[in-house]
Amino acid sequence: MALHCLSCFSVAPLLRFDNGSAVATPTAWAQTRRDQVAQLLQRHLLGTLPPRAPTLRLATRTNATTSGSSCSSFYELTFDTSDAPSTRAAPPAPLVTSNGSSTVAFSVELLTPYACDAISPTATLPLFMTQWNHREWALRALSRGYASLVYPAADTRDAAPAFQCAYRQTASMGLILARAYVASRALDFALSPPNGTAGLPSFAAGRVCVTGHSRNGKQSLLFAAFDERVGAVVGSSPGAPISSPYAYSSHNFYGEGPDAGTAGTWWLSSITQYSDDPGRMPMDGHGVLALIAPRYCAIADAWTDFEGDSTFADEMGVLAASEVYRLLKAPSTALQLLHRPGGHHGFDSVASYLDWFDHALGRACSEPAFPLAYADSEPAFQRLVYLTPAGFKWAAWRDAFAAPPPPPPPSAPLEERVSWLLQLDATPTAVSAGGIYAEESLSGRLSWPSVMLGHVPAETSRAQRQAEPPRPRPRVARIGDPVMSRSACG
Repeated sequence: MALHCLSCFSVAPLLRFDNGSAVATPTAWAQTRRDQVAQLLQRHLLGTLPPRAPTLRLATRTNATTSGSSCSSFYELTFDTSDAPSTRAAPPAPLVTSNGSSTVAFSVELLTPYACDAISPTATLPLFMTQWNHREWALRALSRGYASLVYPAADTRDAAPAFQCAYRQTASMGLILARAYVASRALDFALSPPNGTAGLPSFAAGRVCVTGHSRNGKQSLLFAAFDERVGAVVGSSPGAPISSPYAYSSHNFYGEGPDAGTAGTWWLSSITQYSDDPGRMPMDGHGVLALIAPRYCAIADAWTDFEGDSTFADEMGVLAASEVYRLLKAPSTALQLLHRPGGHHGFDSVASYLDWFDHALGRACSEPAFPLAYADSEPAFQRLVYLTPAGFKWAAWRDAFAAPPPPPPPSAPLEERVSWLLQLDATPTAVSAGGIYAEESLSGRLSWPSVMLGHVPAETSRAQRQAEPPRPRPRVARIGDPVMSRSACG
């Protein structure tokens, strides 16, 4: 697809109120537009959340095991959902108990970097959250000084259907948003436990981070978007439509569109009406990233992901959300892309996610150092690098190369107009070195750095071209030239 045609595909503007007027100040975003974006996402994509959170009535420590200098504790959490209309439904999933319409209960595991019988530290610990099938990631975080909270909102253990059932007459949340809702309820326990809860250290809002892979990456981003107590999030290959907006990840881009088969379960069934033109959606996944602003958010994607997480779509989503981050004057590294080799599964660099969390929570310099995934090289999150045309800027292109001569008027002879188009009578304004131009598979370095993508300053590129000797111009056939015979070509 030609670069100038990217403008043919667009997403709903983030910095425009529903009435079309501009969102010009951080206050206007925080007080009005942010809620508008959240409501558009719920009405047209995610489903709606319950009108109010249930009360955590009981947190019972059911098991505690010390292993070395760490502790694993299981807690059963019981939430009062009595304000929801009665459904009298049985528990819809294993490990979840539901007492009619009055309570929903589920278990979480808390891993702490001290023995179970030790006195909890007085200082607040950073809290790492993830889903049950990523428990190994929680152990990695524990080894780096985090407390880890593992909650049941994944395919293997899932408390989300119980809340969907309890609130089915007041909320329409799809499965992915319901799993994010479970994460928020688990965080209620960590930050505001019932009196007398045993073995719980002190945690603080803002010192909470969350991650998950694929559909768990989607729910992690939604958790951070709708719960401002989360300070940092990494979505690992979240894919369409949350990190990869449908507008750039549909069949128009050989990707996953609204009719991919998850409508009616993960998302509202009504999104299929946008299958032919996802750009018509009142709000796409870029709105989720905008709701996280100005907090820390990273999208970790793979170069060759063929399972619904397009690098181009991820970069377009980040590009769209970045205007909100700029409006809110977020730190320059608050919104990032963490690229990795390989496909959707494999090469998940959990250590780099923890590096990102250390950076986001201010631990990298202020607390004891842990081995960093990037060794002695520059951290990947120090600057935002686009690998696809999402990062192309016409202004940078024009600054890097000499301005082309103005086009002839439409009334000019055809030969003159074609000559201008092919630059037959002028010094070329852009020269290609030929060969490969992107990242080499072995070294991972750019073999032909790009000015437009910010890899080489325009001044450097201009000086290099001026120092090059003039290139011989090939003879180009022109309109009106006699046609060479086959024998003349040898």
